[in-house]
Amino acid sequence: MKVLLDTDVLVDHLRSADSPWSSLLDSIQRRRSTGYISVVTVAELHAGKLMSQPGVRAGTVRFLELFRRVPIQESIAVRAGTLLREHGEDGLALADALIAATALALRVPLLTRNRKHFERVRGLLFHPKS
Repeated sequence: MKVLLDTDVLVDHLRSADSPWSSLLDSIQRRRSTGYISVVTVAELHAGKLMSQPGVRAGTVRFLELFRRVPIQESIAVRAGTLLREHGEDGLALADALIAATALALRVPLLTRNRKHFERVRGLLFHPKS
């Protein structure tokens, strides 16, 4: 199975190894599933206050090595812009638009705790645990 993980899922797991996502993350670690993350997620994680602590930063960087990082290509940026135009007034933020556009480009489901942020995005698939 292939899946794009939203930042909130990774934050939950980093805070508690006993998160609802543990079995999926274990499957990714064992290479039974493929986990993707947007580079937006990398930026959001590095923006966290705890990342100023070397041990936390090193552990997070090691954890991120489990995932295939997806850069923001122009096609993803254009699609995110379209999503913002269509749903920005509904509260869709730039980071969420970029993550949604990435899932659409990869044609993989999104795993998120904040499904309501993405519900209006047509064509977006959600992982069953979302």
